[in-house]
Amino acid sequence: QAVIRPTAQIVANVKKVYPDIPVIGFAKGASLRLARYARETGIDAVAVDAQTPRGWAKDTFGHTHCLQGNIDNILLSSDKQKVIDDTHALLEMWDDVPFIANLGHGIVPHTPIDNVAAISEVIKHYRRARSV
Repeated sequence: QAVIRPTAQIVANVKKVYPDIPVIGFAKGASLRLARYARETGIDAVAVDAQTPRGWAKDTFGHTHCLQGNIDNILLSSDKQKVIDDTHALLEMWDDVPFIANLGHGIVPHTPIDNVAAISEVIKHYRRARSV
């Protein structure tokens, strides 16, 4: 609630100057309240943290907004194979809607760079395979 009005004002001001530039909104922790946030702020894309259910996000926004995020940064920091599998699952689930593969939040300091490189390769090769 507290972020809707200021975000809507920022989006409106940006759109006045740059009407064709998409705006991504990230209301970390909003989860199921994201629908109201997206509707009332005028954002073009919804950044989704890792706690937001993927199916709900796709059903709610997949045909009205671009989705971004949802890869678990804590999983990324701890288990390379699980985050690779999770990234594949996200790519498959959101394949038919506009989305930006990204973390649900920032990289934590102890994240192994090999894990980041691994999911980057998964994303890069997935897109390449889909575009052929």
